[in-house]
Amino acid sequence: MLNQPNTQALLVATAEEIISKLTPPDSITGPARQIFATLADYPRRAALIDRDESLSPLGKSQAWDALRQSFKNRLEALVNEYRQARATYLANLEERSKPTPPSETAQLLAATNFQTLWANTPGRLGERFDKLVKHALESQDAALQHYLASPTVGKLVQDGDEADKYQYKEAMARLRRGLAGPEKAAAVDALEAAEEYLPKLDETLAAALHFGAQDYKIPVPPVQKMFRGGGG
Repeated sequence: MLNQPNTQALLVATAEEIISKLTPPDSITGPARQIFATLADYPRRAALIDRDESLSPLGKSQAWDALRQSFKNRLEALVNEYRQARATYLANLEERSKPTPPSETAQLLAATNFQTLWANTPGRLGERFDKLVKHALESQDAALQHYLASPTVGKLVQDGDEADKYQYKEAMARLRRGLAGPEKAAAVDALEAAEEYLPKLDETLAAALHFGAQDYKIPVPPVQKMFRGGGG
């Protein structure tokens, strides 16, 4: 067995640090903390079986199999609970920070305007996007701001390299704030924090499950499958 208690203690501390920066709802922190608590409880439960002199070798083997299956079911249920709460939390934040869309006519004009501006703006993909965001914010062109925030434009810019993707992310943060306005600023802040820290919490939980499955022989499915889809 690896140095499991120390490994899990480090992962618990990491998760708590992430939670302190994110301050997510109890629907997320509850199952996250219960995953760690469940993994921490396994050695104690296994030791009780090991010390039970009333059990035959076959009885111990059967008891360990039942224990592993029980923990597998419990961990899968907690991961599903976490994923559903995560998806709901993000959806609520996105809805709260979503700007009021312009009229259909304004959106059509903005799309045409974007094509012209994009063609006449020099630079790399990320630089061009950054310049158009600056222009849209300074001119207070709400329709163009809304169009720039669309997935259509996002896909165009993110087809570039890592530098383009980084510049897109930075410009999008400014654009999102401009679109939301002061009345939705808190929701935008919370959404940005969630987008930054929830993936880190996912990784920490996945690591804990990986080491738990490896050290304790709990037949947990591959953790990447457990965190894929439904929760981002």
